[in-house]
Amino acid sequence: MFNTTSKDLDLRKGAISKSISVAAGHELQAECESKYPDGIRQGQVIATSGYRLHCKKVYHGSVQRWDQGAGHSEKVCTIMHTASVTTTATNHCFSLCTVYCFYLCPVLLSN
Repeated sequence: MFNTTSKDLDLRKGAISKSISVAAGHELQAECESKYPDGIRQGQVIATSGYRLHCKKVYHGSVQRWDQGAGHSEKVCTIMHTASVTTTATNHCFSLCTVYCFYLCPVLLSN
């Protein structure tokens, strides 16, 4: 499963992050805090365990809001998409659930 989140990995922020965190259990937030106490960079993808979710891993990444192609959000979205596919393949996962590209990066739909 792929989750877009804030750079500080606070899964209480945002409806999707919060839903994933509630379903997975408090261990998911605890793992983010212990492994990444300073958070992550925009475009960085990290992996945590799935805990009570029906998936092996949850991949978290930080992206900025879509800026209609005026800034560098398209580049960050493309980097994130590539990183998520590469990371899942490296971890021998063969399916990936993403919602970020539809909400935050509509350009991926046209490519």
